[in-house]
Amino acid sequence: MDTAALPPIASSIELCFSLPSVPGAEKEMYVQFTGQTVRLEETEQEDHSSGFAIRGREIVWNFDGGKKWLLSAEEEEEE
Repeated sequence: MDTAALPPIASSIELCFSLPSVPGAEKEMYVQFTGQTVRLEETEQEDHSSGFAIRGREIVWNFDGGKKWLLSAEEEEEE
């Protein structure tokens, strides 16, 4: 993840974004991701000054007005 300001290690992070519809689909997919920062990287590039990595705790996939799928970190470790 690129950013202008780095969050401290172990900070709680929440990302919400939408994905483009697949051809033939009428609804967009929305993703809500929560986790915490595990690594920071500072660089001196033109467009991006720094970045960080996050370990996920929970991911919710949701069709616009439709069914939700929940994936937690505990479920990932069991698979």
